[in-house]
Amino acid sequence: MPPVTDGLPRPAPGQPLTASVTCGGLTFAGASESAHTTFVFCRQLGLIFDIGSVVDAMLPIDTVLISHTHQDHLLGLTRYICLRRLQGMKPPRVLIPEASLEAVRRLLAVWQELEGGADRIPPDVALEPVEPGQEVRLSGNLVARAFPVAHVLPSLGYTVVTRIHKLRGEFYGRSGQELARLREEGVAITDPHDTTLVTFIGDTLPETLERTPEIGTSPVVILECTFLTPEHADLATPRGHLHIRDIIERIELFGDAEIILTHFSRRYRSDKVRELVQQALPAELAPRFHVLV
Repeated sequence: MPPVTDGLPRPAPGQPLTASVTCGGLTFAGASESAHTTFVFCRQLGLIFDIGSVVDAMLPIDTVLISHTHQDHLLGLTRYICLRRLQGMKPPRVLIPEASLEAVRRLLAVWQELEGGADRIPPDVALEPVEPGQEVRLSGNLVARAFPVAHVLPSLGYTVVTRIHKLRGEFYGRSGQELARLREEGVAITDPHDTTLVTFIGDTLPETLERTPEIGTSPVVILECTFLTPEHADLATPRGHLHIRDIIERIELFGDAEIILTHFSRRYRSDKVRELVQQALPAELAPRFHVLV
């Protein structure tokens, strides 16, 4: 299991330390500890996955994908909005499970009152409700596909793909003028072609892995793994989480994906997490696993 490296600027005082992992040609940075915070961001994609805390390196990123509304996955949202506002940045775009939308709107309204008005929490933050099975266009040619996640609250996972449109074979060799005419007539002359980049799953039960084919086609899967040691094996499912054995027992579902583990229980010292993961993994699987602590 390759070591986590931190290629980011050191956070400002009071901000959590971040680690980073590079796999699938992308660098994912953040921090994740159960009940404390989870946030993962990728500057190459311009995306933040969950926002339990904020570090300055996240501020230029204007799109947040929320898995669910437990405080350790959401608590940084108002601070993120305020800090972007103070730096003259536009209000961000926040994707959130549809079932939690109104509650988050009320949360922002309360914080707006506590902060003293819209100059701190702008009313035009783009909160977008997302339902399982929905596709959301992001910046450029990125698309997020939302899928249902089994947890104790309404929860979503996200698979991010790049989408390009290629000319259908039957139209090869046609002139540009003819293709333009066909488009004007409403003829579909292209088909979408997706390349999967990453799948993110926040807090979850094992059943999510069994019903989510996206994890088998993603080069990178970011996944919670709250419990690591044998004596805690029976704690995971009743609390809506995973034990590392749940992942190992289902490893064939992941195809050839590299797996970034997050959300480790506070029972484990952060400087021991990598060692505990290494001890739990069969030797042949260890190179595929990374930890973000």
